[in-house]
Amino acid sequence: MLAFIDFLAALPVRFEQARQAGVVAVKSDGGKNAAAAKQKKLQPVKEYALKLANEGNYRSRRSAAIGIKDRVSEFQLTTIGRALMPDQAQRTVEGWLKELGYVPNARRKEESDPKLE
Repeated sequence: MLAFIDFLAALPVRFEQARQAGVVAVKSDGGKNAAAAKQKKLQPVKEYALKLANEGNYRSRRSAAIGIKDRVSEFQLTTIGRALMPDQAQRTVEGWLKELGYVPNARRKEESDPKLE
């Protein structure tokens, strides 16, 4: 009989633990779904950034990000309805290029662009 009373006494604690675990699981699933939706929405913008970077003649990923950030931000504004944050645009575009495996073009001396040096 004592074991049963202990069992009953522990029920509120068990219910609270189960409730908290359920809330965490629901929040986690909701967060994963939201992140996946955001990534899906941003994919065309990332691909546009990669296309612009590949079309340019940049010595580094950083110089590519600097060169295309304004056009990518404008594209994102027309596509999603929200531009890149101006103070984070370069870092964001650079991260996307890294994520997508961008490799800067090899440059020859005769193709040198003084703007990028």
